[in-house]
Amino acid sequence: MPKNKKYIKVCEPDITQKEIDYVAKAVKETHISSTAKYTNLFKEKFAEKIGVKHAVAVNSGGSALFLALWALGVRKGDEVIVPTFTMVATANAVVHCVAKPVFVDCEENGNIDVSKIEEKITSRTKAIMPVHIYGHPCDMDE
Repeated sequence: MPKNKKYIKVCEPDITQKEIDYVAKAVKETHISSTAKYTNLFKEKFAEKIGVKHAVAVNSGGSALFLALWALGVRKGDEVIVPTFTMVATANAVVHCVAKPVFVDCEENGNIDVSKIEEKITSRTKAIMPVHIYGHPCDMDE
């Protein structure tokens, strides 16, 4: 890997002592929910960091995917293009919107094959959900 590229580890979290201390305090307070002190602090800091008024904390990546699709207006009868190599949460989020996942094969690196996307687009296509596998970004320019 080139020295100017930061490697994103798949299974090793990058957690500092500060995060560990926050989690320990939150667990000791016994109020762990979407309205808890540290959850609200996280939402505020995250919204500030990305330059928006509000952020939403959810229980999982699957829930986050569903909310993103729902916010985009994905509903019954719509289609969403997804890669064949991904976690089940990707397609589940589409199905949870009562939409249809349309699978596109992947390249050897595991990412969606952008050369095969166009042939899957129909008048019902509402979104394309690329998944960046193992820290390798999809070719978003295509």
